[in-house]
Amino acid sequence: MSSSSALELRRAGLAALANPGGQLDYLVSLAAAVGTANVTLRYVPDRLVLAPGAFERYAAELPKAIPGDWPSPEALAIAILHDINNEIVPRWLQVTVACGVVAATHAVAVVDQQPNWKNPGLLARVGAL
Repeated sequence: MSSSSALELRRAGLAALANPGGQLDYLVSLAAAVGTANVTLRYVPDRLVLAPGAFERYAAELPKAIPGDWPSPEALAIAILHDINNEIVPRWLQVTVACGVVAATHAVAVVDQQPNWKNPGLLARVGAL
C-alpha cells in the first residue's frame, strides 16, 4: 500500500459536518485512547466540525496505521494535528498526547492556528497539559 493510500485510509473516519455556529468562536474538546496513549483534541471550528463519533473512530484506527506503537508521543501528536488540519481546517487546534502511568507521564501538546486568527479570551480558558 502506498503512503498516500495509507494516509487516506487513516483519515477516512474523520467525517465532517457544516459548523452550525460559523460566526462564533467556541471550543470543542474531544478525548480518545490511541493504544496506551490518551489523546485530547481541542479546536475552534471554522467552516466544519467533526461529526459525532468521528474522532473516536479515527483514534481506534490509528494503532493500525503503524504496526506496533507510534515511534513517539510527538510523532503521534503531529500526525493527528496534520490529519485534523487537512480534514476540517479549524481556526485553532491543539492536540495533547499523554503516555505512561501517573508517576511517569510523557505529555506533548502541539498547536496550530489560521493566520491572523486571535481570541485570547477564549484561549485563556484552555487548560495547560
